[in-house]
Amino acid sequence: MTPPSIVKKFFLTPVMILGSTFFILTSPLLFVGSSPIQISSENEPIFSGKVKDIAAPYLGLATLLSLGASVGYVSVRGWRQSAHQAAITAQQMSILEQEIQAKETELVELKASQLQLMAEGLDGFLE
Repeated sequence: MTPPSIVKKFFLTPVMILGSTFFILTSPLLFVGSSPIQISSENEPIFSGKVKDIAAPYLGLATLLSLGASVGYVSVRGWRQSAHQAAITAQQMSILEQEIQAKETELVELKASQLQLMAEGLDGFLE
């Protein structure tokens, strides 16, 4: 079963964003649905009728904007989680590089001490 935090982050919150955005964008239609409207451009009438007559294209636009807000939220959330994981991985790599450098330094010191013992004729201590 999926943890509740993943369900909340990637399902419930986007659904709430979708619903609230759609409600905010479409609620004015409830109040002005039967009001007359006339749309014209440069004194030429383009549309004349009631607001509810042009509601279908507006509802389509509101749906697309609501979906866009939800998808945007999920995308940003995923990007932030990915960036956080990348930072953790980079930190772990830095720690590992420091450990490798320390081991290499120890090896150089060990080789130098072996060469010094051999140079002084103390080969018996090497075995």
